[in-house]
Amino acid sequence: MATITLRSVKGSPLTITEMDDNFSNLNNDKLDSTSYTASDVLTKIKTVDGTGSGLDADLLDGLNTASTNTASTVVTRDSSGNFAAGTITAALSGNATTASSLATARTLSVTLTGDATGSGSASFDGSGNANISFSTSVTLGTIATQNSNSVSITGGSITGITDLAVADGGTGSSTASGARTNLGLGNIATQNQNAIAITGGSISGTSLTSSSVNFTGGSITGITDLAVADGGTGASNASDARTNLGLGSLATLSNINDSNWSGTDLSVANGGTGTSSLTANNVILGNGTSAVQFVAPSTSGNILTSNGTTWVSSTPAAPSTANVLSATASASVGAVGTYSFLRINQSNSPDATRAPGSTFAGSASHYTFSPLTDNNSYTPSGTWRVMGAMVGQVTIGDTLSSRATVCLRIS
Repeated sequence: MATITLRSVKGSPLTITEMDDNFSNLNNDKLDSTSYTASDVLTKIKTVDGTGSGLDADLLDGLNTASTNTASTVVTRDSSGNFAAGTITAALSGNATTASSLATARTLSVTLTGDATGSGSASFDGSGNANISFSTSVTLGTIATQNSNSVSITGGSITGITDLAVADGGTGSSTASGARTNLGLGNIATQNQNAIAITGGSISGTSLTSSSVNFTGGSITGITDLAVADGGTGASNASDARTNLGLGSLATLSNINDSNWSGTDLSVANGGTGTSSLTANNVILGNGTSAVQFVAPSTSGNILTSNGTTWVSSTPAAPSTANVLSATASASVGAVGTYSFLRINQSNSPDATRAPGSTFAGSASHYTFSPLTDNNSYTPSGTWRVMGAMVGQVTIGDTLSSRATVCLRIS
Protein backbone atom coordinates (compact mmCIF):
# COMPACT_ATOMS: atom_id res chain seq x y z
CA MET A 1 0.00 0.00 0.00
CA ALA A 2 1.26 3.47 -0.91
CA THR A 3 2.27 5.86 1.86
CA ILE A 4 -0.20 8.49 2.91
CA THR A 5 1.22 11.67 4.38
CA LEU A 6 -0.75 12.77 7.36
CA ARG A 7 -0.77 16.33 8.73
CA SER A 8 -0.73 14.97 12.35
CA VAL A 9 2.44 13.08 11.49
CA LYS A 10 4.04 15.92 9.54
CA GLY A 11 3.17 18.50 12.14
CA SER A 12 2.36 21.20 9.65
CA PRO A 13 -0.16 21.76 6.81
CA LEU A 14 0.26 19.59 3.75
CA THR A 15 1.43 21.08 0.49
CA ILE A 16 -0.59 20.75 -2.69
CA THR A 17 1.88 18.27 -3.97
CA GLU A 18 1.56 16.16 -0.82
CA MET A 19 -2.21 16.24 -1.11
CA ASP A 20 -2.09 15.24 -4.79
CA ASP A 21 0.23 12.39 -3.95
CA ASN A 22 -2.14 11.21 -1.27
CA PHE A 23 -5.11 11.16 -3.74
CA SER A 24 -3.01 9.43 -6.30
CA ASN A 25 -1.89 6.81 -3.85
CA LEU A 26 -5.47 6.24 -2.68
CA ASN A 27 -6.64 5.69 -6.24
CA ASN A 28 -3.89 3.24 -6.87
CA ASP A 29 -4.65 1.25 -3.71
CA LYS A 30 -8.44 1.00 -4.05
CA LEU A 31 -10.07 -2.45 -4.10
CA ASP A 32 -11.99 -3.33 -7.17
CA SER A 33 -15.65 -4.09 -6.59
CA THR A 34 -15.17 -7.46 -8.21
CA SER A 35 -12.85 -8.38 -5.44
CA TYR A 36 -15.26 -7.05 -2.70
CA THR A 37 -17.48 -10.14 -2.27
CA ALA A 38 -18.85 -11.70 0.90
CA SER A 39 -16.44 -14.55 0.60
CA ASP A 40 -13.57 -12.16 0.15
CA VAL A 41 -14.71 -10.12 3.25
CA LEU A 42 -15.11 -13.25 5.32
CA THR A 43 -11.70 -14.44 4.32
CA LYS A 44 -10.21 -11.14 5.32
CA ILE A 45 -12.14 -11.07 8.70
CA LYS A 46 -10.90 -14.51 9.57
CA THR A 47 -7.37 -13.27 9.25
CA VAL A 48 -7.96 -10.97 12.26
CA ASP A 49 -10.39 -13.23 14.19
CA GLY A 50 -9.65 -13.77 17.90
CA THR A 51 -9.03 -11.89 21.11
CA GLY A 52 -7.89 -8.33 20.60
CA SER A 53 -9.20 -8.12 17.07
CA GLY A 54 -11.45 -5.22 18.00
CA LEU A 55 -14.44 -6.75 16.23
CA ASP A 56 -17.80 -5.97 17.84
CA ALA A 57 -21.29 -7.22 16.97
CA ASP A 58 -24.65 -6.65 18.69
CA LEU A 59 -25.82 -10.19 18.06
CA LEU A 60 -24.14 -13.55 18.06
CA ASP A 61 -26.11 -16.07 16.10
CA GLY A 62 -29.09 -13.77 16.63
CA LEU A 63 -28.63 -13.52 20.46
CA ASN A 64 -27.48 -10.75 22.77
CA THR A 65 -24.80 -11.43 25.42
CA ALA A 66 -25.05 -11.12 29.26
CA SER A 67 -22.93 -12.10 32.31
CA THR A 68 -26.02 -12.24 34.56
CA ASN A 69 -28.54 -15.07 34.73
CA THR A 70 -30.67 -13.75 31.84
CA ALA A 71 -32.86 -15.96 29.61
CA SER A 72 -32.16 -16.22 25.81
CA THR A 73 -28.72 -14.65 26.00
CA VAL A 74 -25.23 -15.80 25.26
CA VAL A 75 -23.25 -16.12 28.51
CA THR A 76 -20.26 -13.83 28.81
CA ARG A 77 -17.87 -13.18 31.71
CA ASP A 78 -18.00 -9.92 33.66
CA SER A 79 -14.99 -7.71 34.41
CA SER A 80 -13.94 -10.15 37.19
CA GLY A 81 -14.21 -13.14 34.92
CA ASN A 82 -17.42 -14.40 36.58
CA PHE A 83 -20.83 -15.16 35.21
CA ALA A 84 -24.20 -16.24 36.61
CA ALA A 85 -26.40 -18.97 35.25
CA GLY A 86 -29.36 -21.11 36.20
CA THR A 87 -29.34 -24.85 35.74
CA ILE A 88 -26.46 -26.08 33.65
CA THR A 89 -26.98 -29.43 31.99
CA ALA A 90 -23.81 -31.02 30.73
CA ALA A 91 -21.86 -34.22 30.62
CA LEU A 92 -18.91 -33.94 32.97
CA SER A 93 -15.65 -35.64 32.42
CA GLY A 94 -12.40 -35.91 34.23
CA ASN A 95 -11.92 -35.49 38.02
CA ALA A 96 -15.26 -33.70 38.51
CA THR A 97 -17.22 -36.91 37.79
CA THR A 98 -15.55 -39.12 40.39
CA ALA A 99 -13.86 -36.82 42.93
CA SER A 100 -14.74 -37.32 46.66
CA SER A 101 -12.68 -34.30 47.68
CA LEU A 102 -11.28 -31.15 46.24
CA ALA A 103 -8.09 -31.41 44.34
CA THR A 104 -6.68 -28.78 46.68
CA ALA A 105 -7.97 -28.40 50.25
CA ARG A 106 -9.19 -24.95 51.23
CA THR A 107 -9.21 -23.23 54.60
CA LEU A 108 -12.50 -21.81 55.90
CA SER A 109 -12.09 -18.94 58.41
CA VAL A 110 -14.58 -17.16 60.69
CA THR A 111 -13.91 -13.85 62.41
CA LEU A 112 -16.29 -12.21 64.92
CA THR A 113 -16.24 -8.48 65.60
CA GLY A 114 -18.30 -6.13 67.74
CA ASP A 115 -19.37 -6.98 71.33
CA ALA A 116 -18.33 -10.58 70.72
CA THR A 117 -14.89 -11.01 69.23
CA GLY A 118 -13.07 -14.15 68.20
CA SER A 119 -11.77 -16.19 65.28
CA GLY A 120 -11.42 -19.78 64.09
CA SER A 121 -10.63 -21.81 60.99
CA ALA A 122 -10.86 -25.33 59.54
CA SER A 123 -9.45 -27.10 56.50
CA PHE A 124 -12.12 -28.23 53.97
CA ASP A 125 -11.54 -30.52 50.94
CA GLY A 126 -15.13 -31.78 50.47
CA SER A 127 -14.48 -35.25 51.94
CA GLY A 128 -16.43 -34.47 55.11
CA ASN A 129 -18.02 -31.76 57.22
CA ALA A 130 -15.78 -28.94 58.29
CA ASN A 131 -16.11 -28.05 62.00
CA ILE A 132 -14.77 -24.65 62.90
CA SER A 133 -13.73 -24.15 66.52
CA PHE A 134 -12.83 -20.70 67.67
CA SER A 135 -12.42 -18.85 70.94
CA THR A 136 -14.52 -15.81 71.66
CA SER A 137 -14.24 -12.83 73.94
CA VAL A 138 -17.65 -11.39 74.75
CA THR A 139 -17.91 -8.11 76.62
CA LEU A 140 -21.14 -8.88 78.50
CA GLY A 141 -22.35 -8.37 82.12
CA THR A 142 -23.35 -11.23 84.44
CA ILE A 143 -27.00 -10.72 83.64
CA ALA A 144 -26.39 -11.92 80.05
CA THR A 145 -25.57 -15.43 81.32
CA GLN A 146 -28.59 -15.78 83.62
CA ASN A 147 -31.76 -17.67 82.77
CA SER A 148 -34.85 -15.62 82.05
CA ASN A 149 -36.72 -17.34 84.90
CA SER A 150 -33.92 -16.73 87.39
CA VAL A 151 -32.30 -13.29 87.15
CA SER A 152 -30.30 -11.86 90.03
CA ILE A 153 -29.32 -8.17 89.98
CA THR A 154 -26.62 -7.08 92.41
CA GLY A 155 -25.65 -3.44 92.55
CA GLY A 156 -26.51 -0.81 89.99
CA SER A 157 -30.04 0.51 89.66
CA ILE A 158 -33.29 -0.05 87.77
CA THR A 159 -35.06 3.10 86.66
CA GLY A 160 -37.85 4.14 84.38
CA ILE A 161 -39.86 0.91 84.68
CA THR A 162 -43.54 0.50 85.46
CA ASP A 163 -44.17 -0.14 89.18
CA LEU A 164 -43.52 -3.84 89.80
CA ALA A 165 -46.79 -5.52 90.79
CA VAL A 166 -47.21 -7.26 94.15
CA ALA A 167 -47.91 -10.48 92.25
CA ASP A 168 -44.44 -10.19 90.69
CA GLY A 169 -42.68 -9.58 94.00
CA GLY A 170 -42.91 -5.78 93.97
CA THR A 171 -45.09 -3.29 95.83
CA GLY A 172 -47.17 -1.97 92.93
CA SER A 173 -46.28 1.58 93.92
CA SER A 174 -43.50 4.12 93.55
CA THR A 175 -44.12 5.73 96.97
CA ALA A 176 -43.56 4.35 100.48
CA SER A 177 -47.10 5.05 101.68
CA GLY A 178 -48.62 3.53 98.54
CA ALA A 179 -46.43 0.45 98.92
CA ARG A 180 -47.56 -0.04 102.56
CA THR A 181 -51.18 0.27 101.49
CA ASN A 182 -50.78 -2.27 98.65
CA LEU A 183 -49.00 -4.67 101.01
CA GLY A 184 -51.69 -4.28 103.68
CA LEU A 185 -49.28 -2.89 106.30
CA GLY A 186 -50.43 -0.96 109.36
CA ASN A 187 -48.68 1.77 111.33
CA ILE A 188 -46.57 -0.78 113.26
CA ALA A 189 -44.57 -1.33 110.06
CA THR A 190 -43.06 2.16 110.33
CA GLN A 191 -41.84 1.73 113.92
CA ASN A 192 -38.23 1.06 114.83
CA GLN A 193 -37.41 -2.53 115.80
CA ASN A 194 -35.98 -1.39 119.15
CA ALA A 195 -39.08 0.67 120.06
CA ILE A 196 -42.34 -0.99 119.00
CA ALA A 197 -45.58 0.11 120.64
CA ILE A 198 -48.69 -2.05 120.21
CA THR A 199 -51.92 -0.55 121.52
CA GLY A 200 -55.02 -2.73 121.65
CA GLY A 201 -55.77 -5.79 119.51
CA SER A 202 -54.09 -9.14 119.99
CA ILE A 203 -51.09 -11.13 118.75
CA SER A 204 -51.45 -14.87 118.20
CA GLY A 205 -49.31 -17.59 116.65
CA THR A 206 -46.38 -15.22 116.27
CA SER A 207 -42.70 -15.46 117.14
CA LEU A 208 -41.21 -12.12 118.20
CA THR A 209 -37.48 -11.39 118.17
CA SER A 210 -36.34 -7.94 119.22
CA SER A 211 -34.20 -6.20 121.80
CA SER A 212 -37.11 -4.02 122.94
CA VAL A 213 -40.80 -4.76 122.31
CA ASN A 214 -43.43 -2.92 124.32
CA PHE A 215 -47.08 -4.03 124.53
CA THR A 216 -49.66 -1.60 125.82
CA GLY A 217 -53.14 -3.00 126.38
CA GLY A 218 -54.73 -5.82 124.39
CA SER A 219 -53.69 -9.43 124.85
CA ILE A 220 -51.31 -12.06 123.45
CA THR A 221 -52.87 -15.47 122.86
CA GLY A 222 -52.16 -18.73 121.05
CA ILE A 223 -48.36 -18.42 121.06
CA THR A 224 -45.83 -21.11 121.87
CA ASP A 225 -44.69 -20.95 125.50
CA LEU A 226 -41.95 -18.33 125.69
CA ALA A 227 -38.67 -20.03 126.58
CA VAL A 228 -36.76 -19.15 129.74
CA ALA A 229 -33.82 -18.11 127.53
CA ASP A 230 -36.10 -15.51 125.89
CA GLY A 231 -37.36 -14.11 129.18
CA GLY A 232 -40.38 -16.42 129.56
CA THR A 233 -41.14 -19.43 131.77
CA GLY A 234 -41.25 -22.13 129.09
CA ALA A 235 -44.63 -23.25 130.41
CA SER A 236 -48.32 -22.43 130.18
CA ASN A 237 -49.18 -23.25 133.81
CA ALA A 238 -47.85 -22.03 137.15
CA SER A 239 -46.55 -25.40 138.38
CA ASP A 240 -44.45 -26.11 135.28
CA ALA A 241 -43.28 -22.50 135.22
CA ARG A 242 -41.91 -22.82 138.79
CA THR A 243 -40.19 -26.08 137.85
CA ASN A 244 -38.58 -24.55 134.74
CA LEU A 245 -37.41 -21.58 136.79
CA GLY A 246 -35.94 -23.87 139.46
CA LEU A 247 -38.29 -22.62 142.20
CA GLY A 248 -39.11 -24.66 145.29
CA SER A 249 -42.21 -24.73 147.46
CA LEU A 250 -40.96 -21.68 149.34
CA ALA A 251 -41.78 -19.55 146.29
CA THR A 252 -45.52 -20.02 146.83
CA LEU A 253 -45.52 -18.88 150.51
CA SER A 254 -46.82 -15.49 151.58
CA ASN A 255 -44.67 -15.53 154.72
CA ILE A 256 -41.97 -17.68 156.30
CA ASN A 257 -42.23 -19.09 159.84
CA ASP A 258 -40.68 -21.86 161.91
CA SER A 259 -42.85 -24.57 160.36
CA ASN A 260 -41.63 -24.01 156.79
CA TRP A 261 -38.06 -22.88 157.38
CA SER A 262 -35.20 -25.32 156.86
CA GLY A 263 -31.68 -25.22 155.61
CA THR A 264 -28.23 -24.13 156.62
CA ASP A 265 -27.97 -21.74 159.57
CA LEU A 266 -28.28 -18.17 158.33
CA SER A 267 -24.86 -16.54 158.43
CA VAL A 268 -24.10 -13.32 160.30
CA ALA A 269 -23.34 -11.63 156.95
CA ASN A 270 -26.96 -12.31 155.91
CA GLY A 271 -28.49 -11.08 159.16
CA GLY A 272 -28.42 -14.39 161.09
CA THR A 273 -26.40 -15.75 164.00
CA GLY A 274 -24.57 -18.58 162.21
CA THR A 275 -26.02 -21.12 164.65
CA SER A 276 -29.26 -23.01 165.07
CA SER A 277 -29.24 -23.18 168.89
CA LEU A 278 -28.54 -20.80 171.80
CA THR A 279 -27.09 -22.21 175.03
CA ALA A 280 -29.54 -21.61 177.87
CA ASN A 281 -28.74 -18.69 180.24
CA ASN A 282 -25.50 -17.85 178.37
CA VAL A 283 -24.59 -14.34 177.39
CA ILE A 284 -24.23 -13.87 173.56
CA LEU A 285 -21.10 -12.14 172.30
CA GLY A 286 -20.61 -10.77 168.79
CA ASN A 287 -17.90 -12.46 166.69
CA GLY A 288 -17.51 -10.36 163.54
CA THR A 289 -18.89 -12.22 160.47
CA SER A 290 -18.50 -15.58 162.26
CA ALA A 291 -21.11 -17.33 164.39
CA VAL A 292 -21.84 -15.75 167.79
CA GLN A 293 -19.96 -16.83 170.93
CA PHE A 294 -21.30 -17.50 174.42
CA VAL A 295 -20.20 -16.71 177.98
CA ALA A 296 -21.51 -19.14 180.61
CA PRO A 297 -22.67 -17.79 184.04
CA SER A 298 -20.08 -19.93 185.84
CA THR A 299 -19.91 -19.48 189.66
CA SER A 300 -22.81 -17.89 191.47
CA GLY A 301 -22.15 -14.23 192.11
CA ASN A 302 -19.88 -13.83 189.13
CA ILE A 303 -20.13 -10.77 186.95
CA LEU A 304 -19.19 -10.02 183.31
CA THR A 305 -15.74 -8.51 183.28
CA SER A 306 -13.85 -7.07 180.34
CA ASN A 307 -10.26 -8.22 179.88
CA GLY A 308 -9.66 -5.59 177.23
CA THR A 309 -10.45 -7.99 174.37
CA THR A 310 -13.62 -9.86 175.33
CA TRP A 311 -15.96 -10.53 178.25
CA VAL A 312 -15.55 -13.26 180.88
CA SER A 313 -17.53 -14.46 183.88
CA SER A 314 -15.42 -13.80 187.01
CA THR A 315 -15.66 -13.25 190.74
CA PRO A 316 -15.94 -9.55 191.51
CA ALA A 317 -12.97 -7.97 193.27
CA ALA A 318 -13.47 -6.72 196.82
CA PRO A 319 -14.24 -3.01 196.76
CA SER A 320 -11.68 -0.64 198.18
CA THR A 321 -12.41 2.21 200.52
CA ALA A 322 -12.29 4.58 197.61
CA ASN A 323 -15.23 3.03 195.73
CA VAL A 324 -17.60 2.31 198.61
CA LEU A 325 -19.99 5.03 197.61
CA SER A 326 -20.38 3.48 194.15
CA ALA A 327 -21.71 0.20 195.55
CA THR A 328 -25.31 -0.72 194.94
CA ALA A 329 -27.25 -2.42 197.75
CA SER A 330 -28.93 -5.70 196.84
CA ALA A 331 -32.56 -6.31 197.51
CA SER A 332 -31.58 -9.40 199.47
CA VAL A 333 -30.37 -8.71 203.02
CA GLY A 334 -26.90 -10.06 203.66
CA ALA A 335 -26.09 -10.72 199.98
CA VAL A 336 -22.65 -10.10 198.55
CA GLY A 337 -22.18 -6.39 198.01
CA THR A 338 -24.68 -5.30 200.70
CA TYR A 339 -24.00 -3.28 203.84
CA SER A 340 -25.13 -4.06 207.37
CA PHE A 341 -24.66 -2.78 210.94
CA LEU A 342 -22.93 -5.68 212.65
CA ARG A 343 -21.61 -6.18 216.12
CA ILE A 344 -18.35 -8.06 216.05
CA ASN A 345 -17.98 -10.42 218.96
CA GLN A 346 -15.18 -9.07 221.12
CA SER A 347 -14.30 -12.55 222.36
CA ASN A 348 -13.74 -13.75 218.76
CA SER A 349 -12.30 -10.58 217.29
CA PRO A 350 -9.98 -8.35 219.31
CA ASP A 351 -10.15 -4.63 218.75
CA ALA A 352 -7.38 -4.74 216.15
CA THR A 353 -9.52 -6.82 213.80
CA ARG A 354 -12.28 -4.26 213.92
CA ALA A 355 -10.25 -1.49 212.36
CA PRO A 356 -11.65 -0.09 209.05
CA GLY A 357 -10.55 -2.24 206.09
CA SER A 358 -10.04 -5.42 208.06
CA THR A 359 -12.07 -8.51 207.20
CA PHE A 360 -13.79 -11.10 209.34
CA ALA A 361 -16.06 -14.09 209.10
CA GLY A 362 -19.73 -13.39 209.40
CA SER A 363 -20.01 -16.15 212.03
CA ALA A 364 -17.99 -13.94 214.41
CA SER A 365 -20.70 -11.27 214.43
CA HIS A 366 -24.37 -10.68 214.66
CA TYR A 367 -26.79 -7.95 213.64
CA THR A 368 -26.74 -5.12 216.15
CA PHE A 369 -30.49 -5.14 216.71
CA SER A 370 -30.54 -8.80 217.74
CA PRO A 371 -31.67 -9.63 221.30
CA LEU A 372 -28.76 -10.13 223.62
CA THR A 373 -30.27 -13.40 224.76
CA ASP A 374 -30.23 -14.95 221.22
CA ASN A 375 -27.31 -13.60 219.18
CA ASN A 376 -26.63 -16.80 217.29
CA SER A 377 -29.99 -16.67 215.47
CA TYR A 378 -28.93 -13.40 213.82
CA THR A 379 -25.47 -14.30 212.56
CA PRO A 380 -24.78 -13.46 208.85
CA SER A 381 -22.95 -15.72 206.35
CA GLY A 382 -19.88 -15.08 204.21
CA THR A 383 -16.92 -12.79 204.60
CA TRP A 384 -17.25 -9.14 205.52
CA ARG A 385 -15.09 -6.03 205.48
CA VAL A 386 -15.12 -3.35 208.19
CA MET A 387 -16.12 -0.04 206.66
CA GLY A 388 -16.49 1.99 209.86
CA ALA A 389 -17.42 1.71 213.58
CA MET A 390 -19.29 3.57 216.25
CA VAL A 391 -18.28 3.24 219.87
CA GLY A 392 -21.02 3.35 222.42
CA GLN A 393 -24.65 2.56 222.33
CA VAL A 394 -27.01 3.13 219.39
CA THR A 395 -30.73 2.57 219.17
CA ILE A 396 -31.84 0.80 216.03
CA GLY A 397 -35.56 0.42 215.93
CA ASP A 398 -36.64 -0.66 219.40
CA THR A 399 -33.34 -2.30 220.19
CA LEU A 400 -30.52 -0.77 222.15
CA SER A 401 -27.22 -1.98 220.85
CA SER A 402 -23.59 -1.10 221.33
CA ARG A 403 -20.56 -1.08 219.11
CA ALA A 404 -22.52 -0.86 215.87
CA THR A 405 -20.06 -1.36 212.95
CA VAL A 406 -20.72 -0.63 209.25
CA CYS A 407 -19.68 -3.74 207.28
CA LEU A 408 -19.71 -4.82 203.57
CA ARG A 409 -20.15 -8.43 202.51
CA ILE A 410 -17.46 -9.21 200.02
CA SER A 411 -18.02 -12.95 199.50
